[in-house]
Amino acid sequence: MASKGFDQQQLDRVNGLLDTLVRVAEKEVPKLIKKTITEIQADVKALAPVSRHGDHKGNLRNNSIYKEVSQYGGKVYVDTTMTDPRQNGFNYGRVVEHGRAGQYKTTRYFYEPVKKRIGLLYKQILDAIQSYKRN
Repeated sequence: MASKGFDQQQLDRVNGLLDTLVRVAEKEVPKLIKKTITEIQADVKALAPVSRHGDHKGNLRNNSIYKEVSQYGGKVYVDTTMTDPRQNGFNYGRVVEHGRAGQYKTTRYFYEPVKKRIGLLYKQILDAIQSYKRN
């Protein structure tokens, strides 16, 4: 008895879905990634605390939150090497987020906005796939 395999209608449906995924990946995903990374950077900056002490007032918020975006990826990062003069591996941005042995107040400014925006990005990509499937 011969194997049935896919019929032409099933193959056409699979090829249509693959074509949809390619179109979404090429046209929509890069725009969505750029928008999401920009929004994450803005959210992180808005939530970053502003120190009222010393010579470094506002440096975390104003001078050390950067973004990089490529076609299919991106990152938002905090570089405090220029904003905090302490040496020996002290990372002010990380200490503000996580605290340090009870010496510093913890202020969540980074991971929550990232988590929120990545969840929205996932939903937007799924919505784009559904939209392309309908067309």
